[in-house]
Amino acid sequence: GNGKAGNDLQKGIVDNPDTSIDAPLAVAVDQANRAVYFTDTNNGQVVRIDGDLNAVPTFTATVVAKDLDHPGGITFNPATKHLLIADTSSNRILVWDGVTGLHAKATCSATADPATAIIWPQSLALVGAEDFPLYFSDFTSNRIRILNIRP
Repeated sequence: GNGKAGNDLQKGIVDNPDTSIDAPLAVAVDQANRAVYFTDTNNGQVVRIDGDLNAVPTFTATVVAKDLDHPGGITFNPATKHLLIADTSSNRILVWDGVTGLHAKATCSATADPATAIIWPQSLALVGAEDFPLYFSDFTSNRIRILNIRP
């Protein structure tokens, strides 16, 4: 991408310097459906690419989550078909299921106890076939955390 804010994704994404992608920080793959997700962090969105990535004219790009505040990490769960998103500057982790859209599963508030609050979540990693427990890096508190909230 060209590092400029914007949503001109249909020009093509792979190796195209004219594409308006700004700070792609994380990538997740849905192998069964041949889809790739990535965070378009400074544009506040997550994008899904479908199709043959080796043949640029044959793939499509779709914004699947928008109005996020600097999404920093994502992971895809092939068992549940959920995409988990670290909405970093909003201090929350979201679950996207493609049918009902985004659902906040864990958030912190300004008055949350610092010992348990989620503050600037970044990288995400799943353990097993469920969406939780979820390991994530808590950037501001310099910790690796485990989230066990069930949807």
